Amino acid sequence: INEYSENIEPIHWTLIANKVVEKCKSEKYQGIIISHGTDTMSYTATALSFALQKLPIPVVLVGSQRSSDRPSSDASSNLIGAIKFITHFEYSGVYVAMHNSTSDDTISCHIGTRVRKNHTSKRNAFESIDIDPVAIVKNDKIEISRYISNLNLQKKNTNYSNVEAKSKFNTKVFLLKFFPGFN
Repeated sequence: INEYSENIEPIHWTLIANKVVEKCKSEKYQGIIISHGTDTMSYTATALSFALQKLPIPVVLVGSQRSSDRPSSDASSNLIGAIKFITHFEYSGVYVAMHNSTSDDTISCHIGTRVRKNHTSKRNAFESIDIDPVAIVKNDKIEISRYISNLNLQKKNTNYSNVEAKSKFNTKVFLLKFFPGFN
């Protein structure tokens, strides 16, 4: 799928989820990396977290806050961090790997349902909501969160045949924010 992040819709989530299941069932991969624009990355991560059932491996969304044609691009460091995360992290699920700070050497790995983009251009725009990132990749070291045992994550496994996509998204759902004095 080649689409601008701001144009991503539920049909794209279905296509991505189905492709992930297809690749998982081939039993060739330790993990899957999905390159994604940052505008809607957290929405896609959440959608995939709910759609992908019985994942045997990690699926990591990765992007870049600065385009690859700029000398200050974070595309390659985020991608390298995602690869290191997949090869060393022992849990399956959907994650987002993006810069942890303004420096190039630290990448945060967030749970797909607990990540939000909080700035339009800062390298460390992505943050975990109400928890720490599950892992920090710094150079060749991976620091796993000390709270990992409280998160109820599933271990990676070799049962690739049970993975499935429940990816029929209802497009008639929206978020209504209520506030005092709402008319």
